[in-house]
Amino acid sequence: MIEHLSRNLRRLRSRRGLTLAALAEQSGIAKATLSNLERGLGNPTLETLFSLAEGLGFPLGDLLADNDEISPTLIRRDETTTISGDAVDLRLFARFTGGTTVTEIYDFTARKGKAQTSNGHPGIEHICVKAGTLRTGSPNSPVELHAGDYVSFSAQGQHFYEAIDGDVEAVLVIHYPSAEDFQPRPVRH
Repeated sequence: MIEHLSRNLRRLRSRRGLTLAALAEQSGIAKATLSNLERGLGNPTLETLFSLAEGLGFPLGDLLADNDEISPTLIRRDETTTISGDAVDLRLFARFTGGTTVTEIYDFTARKGKAQTSNGHPGIEHICVKAGTLRTGSPNSPVELHAGDYVSFSAQGQHFYEAIDGDVEAVLVIHYPSAEDFQPRPVRH
């Protein structure tokens, strides 16, 4: 994964016309960390990758995708890289660009005992729970999903994921506007 991230990070930063210092300010990630990632060093967390994607104004999959993939694509469990957050593990299976949208498909595991919070990002999230019970959505109006249940919601605002009775296995699909419609995160002061 790090080689794809390294190549994609340099390409996307260049596409936005950002220096390392400017991206550091927009993403809240240290310039030294960004430099290491561009050189293919490090093991970024899910939070770091989401902050990078948001700071650049591109979908997460743009940072992770192997742009050399050809169809048909077969991906075995042990052939993907797991990106871990506080309570969630994601593995990117596929990324599709078409028309004015980008769609990413992830294998999603939520670990019992912690909650994963997202401050929000463009797009709509779709979650189908395969095993376990997941509490998710807005902190003000969460929903509880059991095996076989599905929910979709706008990812614009703060949302969270919490496994409440053991680990949760699910499929997460994120449907983004196209990269051209993404707006980088405003500069923090």
